[in-house]
Amino acid sequence: MNGAAGSILVYDRIARNRRDTWLLLSVFAVALIPAAAYLYEYLTFLVAMFFLGSADSQVASEFAREAAAGAPDRLLRGARILALGLALIGLSLTVMLSYLWSARIVLRTSGARPVDREQEPFLTRLVENLCIGSGLPQPALLVVESAAANAFSTGLEPEKSSLVVTRGLIDLLDRREMEGVLAREVVQIGGYDTHLKTALAAIVMVLWLPINVVRRVVRFFFRLNPVVGWGCAIWIGLPILLSFSFGILAVVDMMATDPTGGITLLILMSLPVYAFVGAPLLGLLVRSAISREQEYRADADAVLLTRNPGALASALRKMGTGAVGRMEVNPASAHLFVVDPLERGTRGWSESTPSHPPLARRIEQLEA
Repeated sequence: MNGAAGSILVYDRIARNRRDTWLLLSVFAVALIPAAAYLYEYLTFLVAMFFLGSADSQVASEFAREAAAGAPDRLLRGARILALGLALIGLSLTVMLSYLWSARIVLRTSGARPVDREQEPFLTRLVENLCIGSGLPQPALLVVESAAANAFSTGLEPEKSSLVVTRGLIDLLDRREMEGVLAREVVQIGGYDTHLKTALAAIVMVLWLPINVVRRVVRFFFRLNPVVGWGCAIWIGLPILLSFSFGILAVVDMMATDPTGGITLLILMSLPVYAFVGAPLLGLLVRSAISREQEYRADADAVLLTRNPGALASALRKMGTGAVGRMEVNPASAHLFVVDPLERGTRGWSESTPSHPPLARRIEQLEA
C-alpha cells in the first residue's frame, strides 16, 4: 500500500472487520438455534404424518400395534432423527448459499448491469484513479438504470468486489462530488467494511426468510382471489394463535404441578413467535448497530482519500433532496447503500431500526 492508503487501508482495520465477521456469524448461529428448534419440531410432525399416511406402510402398521400397546415411541424416535437431519441439512445449505451468493443476490435484485470504459469513461477513470491512489484492485463497475441517486459496493473479497452506481446519481453529481461518493465505496472495499456488510446482508436475509416465505405465499393467493388469500392467511395464522392461546392455559395449569414441564412447554410455544417476529427484529437491530457506525467511518475515510470534505457533503445533500426515484431493494441489503434507498412508508419494521444515521448529522460532521 502506498500514498494515502497507508493512513486509510491499514491492516488492523482489515483484521478487525474479518474478526467482526466471524463474531457476527457466531452470533447468527446462536440466533438460529430457536428457529432451528421450531423447524425441527415442525418437520417431526410432518415426517410422522407422512409415515402414518402410508396405509400399506410397514412402519404405519408397526406404529398401530405399538400404539395399541401404549408404546408408540419407536416411530416418534425415528421421525425425530429424520427431522433433525433434514433441519440441519436445510439450515446449513441456506446459510452457506446465502453467504456465498449474497453479493450476487444483491446485484441481481437491484437490476445492476456491468459497464466498461467505452460505455462509462467518466466513471471508469474516477474509479481507476481512486484505486491507484489507494493501492487496490479495481472493482467491477455496474450501473442501475434508476432515477434514484444512490450507490453501493458489495463482495466478500476486494478482488471480487463490485461498485454500483445509479443513473440518477451520474446525472445529479459533478466530478468532485462523484469522486467523494466513489471514494467512500473504494475505501470500504479495501478495509473489508464491504465484506462485513455483505455478510450482514446475508444474515438478515436468512433471519427474514420464514416471514418472507409466508408473506409471498399469502400474497400469491391474494392475487389469485382475495377470498382464497384470506383463507390461506387464516389457515397459516389461526393454528399458531390457537395453539398459543390454549398453550398458555396449559402452562398455567402445569406450573402448579410440574414447573419444569410448564417452562418447557412455554419455550416450545414461543419458538414460532421467535422465528416469525423475534429473529427478524434481532437482525434489524444488529444491522442498525453495525451499519450506522460504519457510515460515519466511511465518510471520514473518503475525506482522507480525497482531501475534500465539502465535495462529499455536497453530494450527500443532493442525494437527500435530489432526483426522485424508487429502486427494487431488498430491505435486508439497504445498509449497503450510501443513503437509505427505501422510501418512507415502505420500510415496515425497518422504520424503527434505520440502516443509516440521519443524513443531516453526516453532513454536519463533514462540514465541521
